[in-house]
Amino acid sequence: MEHATIQGLESEHVELEEVAGGVVAALARRGGGALSNGAIVDLGDRTLLFDAFITPQAAGDVRAAAERLLGRPVAFAVNSHWHLDHVGGNRALDATTVIVATTGTRELVATAGAEQLGRLKAVDGPAYLRELAESVAAETDLERRRALEVELAEARHVYAALPGMVHRLPEQTFDERVTFHGSRRSAELLTWGGGHTGSDAFLWLPADRVLLAGDLVTVGCHPLLVHGDPAAWAGILDRLADLDLAVVVPGHGKVGGADDVRAVRRYLDALDALAAQDPGPDGAAGDGLPAELAGWEWPEQLARNLEFLRARSRPA
Repeated sequence: MEHATIQGLESEHVELEEVAGGVVAALARRGGGALSNGAIVDLGDRTLLFDAFITPQAAGDVRAAAERLLGRPVAFAVNSHWHLDHVGGNRALDATTVIVATTGTRELVATAGAEQLGRLKAVDGPAYLRELAESVAAETDLERRRALEVELAEARHVYAALPGMVHRLPEQTFDERVTFHGSRRSAELLTWGGGHTGSDAFLWLPADRVLLAGDLVTVGCHPLLVHGDPAAWAGILDRLADLDLAVVVPGHGKVGGADDVRAVRRYLDALDALAAQDPGPDGAAGDGLPAELAGWEWPEQLARNLEFLRARSRPA
């Protein structure tokens, strides 16, 4: 399905793509300070933002774009889960914007999220960036060098923003469902528990058949398993696949569709099978992914995911 790219947004962090009338995906630019995707939803009389990226600069750009496109302040912002790349920009939102998340996500932002931010701030940023720049200069494989260049550009944005970064916690929480009713559309914010993390929310726009999935769905890149429950995640994906959806805005990657929900489900099954194999004396991850999944971005996540699954299966 073709979607229209919205021109005129001056941002090095995100690009906007309209996926339905009044529903705009905010997609992370490679090398920018967003790292994850979000969205702008026109409810008719109010505006809702989905997710807040990693830096306040990226969130501020999307907030400004929403205000310019729709001519009103942002009323609501959703945090799909606790990871910093989805909540780091909360403080760039206006004080009148109500941030909404599950009860579990609010607790996780205040605990695990605070620890994650503290660990990042404890890193010697300039030294880390110098080491990464040296790795870029020394890399002879062209594809790997380009990936490192993107990583370095993104790290520069993050470490530039870190000194002033503090968590703004969601002000409104829920445990099952919140429905936002507007004059143009209604939006259903739901949680079916935790899969990618201990608590995940997604936004469903039934009239538009659009799913804003957060990191429950990624398109063309390895998802992260290590903070979640893969079995519960698989069950959530099975339920999402039953929705009459046409468009998925993933937490990472390009705008997709129902097939991408099923692809992540197949990925989880494939990793279960790989994790059951002997990794060999060098601890290698193995190369048994189906061809459709083997070329996904962020291949470094594969070994991390497999070690997590193998550790879970070891006797206590």
